[in-house]
Amino acid sequence: MSKSTIIILIAIVILIGASFLIYKSPATAPSIIPNISTNSNNPANPTSPVACTQEAKQCPDGSYVGRTGPNCQFAQCPVGNTSSKSGLSGMVTLGPTCPVEPVQPSPTCSPKPYATSISIMKAGSGNIIKTIQSNNLGAFSVNLEPGSYNLQAKGGTTLPRCGAVTATVMSGKFTNNIQISCDTGIR
Repeated sequence: MSKSTIIILIAIVILIGASFLIYKSPATAPSIIPNISTNSNNPANPTSPVACTQEAKQCPDGSYVGRTGPNCQFAQCPVGNTSSKSGLSGMVTLGPTCPVEPVQPSPTCSPKPYATSISIMKAGSGNIIKTIQSNNLGAFSVNLEPGSYNLQAKGGTTLPRCGAVTATVMSGKFTNNIQISCDTGIR
């Protein structure tokens, strides 16, 4: 047997031994893939990966919770005296979005969500008591004491022009589906 053959055989034995050690050793490095967990509910393959589709969920009190557990469940929302919470929630939209709106409404021409700041004033007063922000889906939510309020979304210097909306908050309840429309000026 030649010297080079012996060196090649030793190299192969070392590679096989190293591969075996790597294969049998437990993984100690943390996963770099976020929100991938194993599916313990799948009896055929309990380690099949499950990809989580949403990072956070908004709770009724306005706070957010993330995902936990092997099946990407959301953590429990905080438990508190939510019956005493009251406020408003709704959406800010921009429209029209197409020139010469068709007689038959088209989904491409429907109002679009608008992320902007919203000033809240007690009805009958011009004093701003709170300013909130609608998100990129146009949605907003705010805790408020019972009473009547004027909401004014901020438009641009000229356009869009947003109308004011008046809403009433009842004790222990959220007034939902407040719609604030902003005019794009497209005709």
